[in-house]
Amino acid sequence: MTSGLLETFRHWPTVIRGSLIGTVVGAVPGVGAGRVIPLLQHDGASGEGIGEGQFRQGQHQGVIAPEAAINAKDCSALIPTLAFGIPGGVEMAVFMGILIVHGMQPGPLMLVDHQVEIYGLIWALTASCVLASFVGLLLVRPLARVTLLDSQILVPLVLCVAFAGSYAIDMTIENVVITAIFGIIGYLMIRFDYPRLTIVIALVLGASAERNFTNPC
Repeated sequence: MTSGLLETFRHWPTVIRGSLIGTVVGAVPGVGAGRVIPLLQHDGASGEGIGEGQFRQGQHQGVIAPEAAINAKDCSALIPTLAFGIPGGVEMAVFMGILIVHGMQPGPLMLVDHQVEIYGLIWALTASCVLASFVGLLLVRPLARVTLLDSQILVPLVLCVAFAGSYAIDMTIENVVITAIFGIIGYLMIRFDYPRLTIVIALVLGASAERNFTNPC
């Protein structure tokens, strides 16, 4: 674990390059940075003389480059989400839906009316990154064992929690049926390699778009 941590500091140019790429790409609305960033970082690391064969042989840059970019994108993805009401990815689309549920409409007015909440969000995100780093270093061995869990055990547990959560919202069986339907739709979209961000944005922004089209003033 210690040697792996030190490799991050040994390859600090890769860390900086990955962080810059993640910051820039994360700020682009609707790109879906989770897919774009690893591809960009793979090409960037290949430009440093690291070939495809070396990636498969455990080159540290092959892990450091995309992870640095992915960790950096979350902060910059808040820019279009909060300032323009356009999510920078699937995670930000879900987060924007949570804001709307709590009575905060993402957009230019949010920067004026909810400054306290925005600063609190920034500090909370910073603290979570620091805390996650310490927790990850302390629990790296048991967390790595999670990848060895059989999907036949893990998937039923996740489904039970999801269905229980959807039922607990209004205590109605209709929520469970809707959850199942969208679960099937999500599976089909993954199966046929269709981008899921579009449907999430449509669900979050659909009502607001219809209101603006029918009543532009």
